[in-house]
Amino acid sequence: MKRKEKPKIAKPPRPPRPPRQMSVTGRVVFYAVCGVVSAAAMAAGMRLLEEHVQRQDVVRTQEGQIALADKPQWMPRLLADQISSQLLPDYYSELSVPRGATREQIEAAYQKLARLLDPKVNKSSDAARKLIEVDEAYAVLSNNARRRKYDMGWANSELADIIYHRAKRNPWVRTISHVVARPPTDAKTCQIEVVATYHQPKARVQMERDYAFVSADGTRLPPQQVPRYVVSRPMPNGKMQVESYIGLSDVPPHVEPKPIHYITIYGCKMPAPAIGQKWLGQDLADGLRLVELVENRPYAPQITVVDLRNHGGSSPSGPRLRMWAQVGRGKATDIRFGQFPRYEGDYLVPPERKLAQLDQFVRIHGGQLGSTKDWLDVRYDRLHASPN
Repeated sequence: MKRKEKPKIAKPPRPPRPPRQMSVTGRVVFYAVCGVVSAAAMAAGMRLLEEHVQRQDVVRTQEGQIALADKPQWMPRLLADQISSQLLPDYYSELSVPRGATREQIEAAYQKLARLLDPKVNKSSDAARKLIEVDEAYAVLSNNARRRKYDMGWANSELADIIYHRAKRNPWVRTISHVVARPPTDAKTCQIEVVATYHQPKARVQMERDYAFVSADGTRLPPQQVPRYVVSRPMPNGKMQVESYIGLSDVPPHVEPKPIHYITIYGCKMPAPAIGQKWLGQDLADGLRLVELVENRPYAPQITVVDLRNHGGSSPSGPRLRMWAQVGRGKATDIRFGQFPRYEGDYLVPPERKLAQLDQFVRIHGGQLGSTKDWLDVRYDRLHASPN
């Protein structure tokens, strides 16, 4: 007889295990790891974005081109090119080291130039300006990150900022409005437009052994860059084209250049400043004012000297300002101009009246001022002249 099997009773299912609770330390570690990973991913993305932007907006310093937007007519093309090259930084050349120079070579070159250009040792007129450029070059090339950035190429905005500050130090730049870096048209060359005004040489000041050229406000200019010759050529429209040149070697062939006449200012009391700095002293300011009054008159080429030796009134009866006029090798005519009125209502004869007397004298004598009389005195209401 078969045994009856007991019916199997199904076991109830096990309840699910509750999730394990992460400890506080575990949570801190987990979130810290997530934050580090997120930051690294973000940094990598920013680097990629920056490289993309730089590829679109980077110019190698040596491949930039500077355009002087407001180049004045009196400025020679060679001078404009020289100013442009001075504004564009070339740090390796300024330190006289090759592009692959080591840190030790850069340090040695800088120390050597710093000693040579030290204002206490080097008394040349442009030593201080050159030392600033050397300091700037060393600050970039001695820093690995800045040097790498310079070698790869500045961004346009950075290059424009560098050129702006270099232009402010340039002795030819009077005022600077702005610098704009245009996007490269050929993917290589960046166009940098400089909008500024410039110092024009007005006179030369006699020093002990040499002459210094100055602008209308007394700023001393680099003598080796001053224009010395001018050429006038007729144009098809009937007007005259006037171009100036620094040296005779710059003048094109088959044209006859004329020397530019600079009036010499003699007897300035204050010492000469550095290149790019203003010459102090009221005597020079009055001398330049007199030069500006006569420079556009037809007899200006006959005026050779503005004499400041009695500007302080050491000789009470003598004129504070005088000019000397001469034609060729003829005798020099002493033009006793006197001083400018010191205030409104001063009893002194105004300068316009004095020059009107000279204008009338020149008309009477057929356009000649110099080598006519021994002296002419315009300090009074009527012109006084020597008998011969």
